[in-house]
Amino acid sequence: GSGSPIINCTGAGTGNGVILANLWIQRTGGAAGDILHLNCDASSLLFDVFVDSNSTTVAASVRIQTGGCFIENAWWTGSALTTGAGNGGTVITTTTGPVTIYDMQPELWFGPAVAIIGASNVTLMNFETEGGGAASGGILTISNSTNINLHQCFLAASSLPIGIQVTTSQVNAWS
Repeated sequence: GSGSPIINCTGAGTGNGVILANLWIQRTGGAAGDILHLNCDASSLLFDVFVDSNSTTVAASVRIQTGGCFIENAWWTGSALTTGAGNGGTVITTTTGPVTIYDMQPELWFGPAVAIIGASNVTLMNFETEGGGAASGGILTISNSTNINLHQCFLAASSLPIGIQVTTSQVNAWS
């Protein structure tokens, strides 16, 4: 697709969740902006979702902004994302969640694979990613956030200097 975003889910706080399952969402160029934008109720579920982009104008493959959701078995790719604050593979901002992401593989990023900015009540479990390129910062960046939980995270990068970059945040990590 070429819309911006290609899929926009709304309904945070309504008690009416959405279910997205067995999807392949692909952007092959064109419009700038997010591919999958989630402002969902915390009862929302995403299973077996593949988000693919080879566009250089994508801000985020997946942006979780308000509400919450449970995501399982997700894979997002991106060959040349715009780097900088608020851009990356998965961007989680301002949500109070809960957001639980289990078994996610954001791969091939030149900036952060996941950026958590001003969020709370976020859990990443069984998380594997890889990054590369010359961008500064971490593959996983966390800033101004609370109650961020990391469990079994595997990070690989060809040239990024930092795996996890945490700034002014409360993070719990365990294996």
